[in-house]
Amino acid sequence: MLSKIPKCFDTELLMTKDQVLTLLRENGRSDRALVPLRATYCAALGDELMWLYPISFDGHLGARIIAVREGFLFLPYDYIDADEYEIFSTEDARLVDADELRLMRNLLYEYTEDIFQAFGDAIHLLQGRKIASN
Repeated sequence: MLSKIPKCFDTELLMTKDQVLTLLRENGRSDRALVPLRATYCAALGDELMWLYPISFDGHLGARIIAVREGFLFLPYDYIDADEYEIFSTEDARLVDADELRLMRNLLYEYTEDIFQAFGDAIHLLQGRKIASN
């Protein structure tokens, strides 16, 4: 489920960047290692406060963006495992600022707008063929 950031919450309930990275390093650096964090955030804040960024950025295949006490953590990945899902490059994890998030948002919008248009064109093309073949 996609979520929005609550308008008001106690940031002290969030883990720090270092706590998140330690959790990952101690538990396999995979998406599955984030299960305790998701549970903690959901219980305390009603949302996991992390989002998948599924397109290439900053030389990586994709990333998770995670709310942390200091701001937002960019947690890149370059490999996806069938059982563990994303395998994170913790050495490249860093906090992102508003300008970088804005750039990521704009790139994601352009990507999804392009694919949305392409799928619409493909549907139209397929419907035209169906009508023409009758």
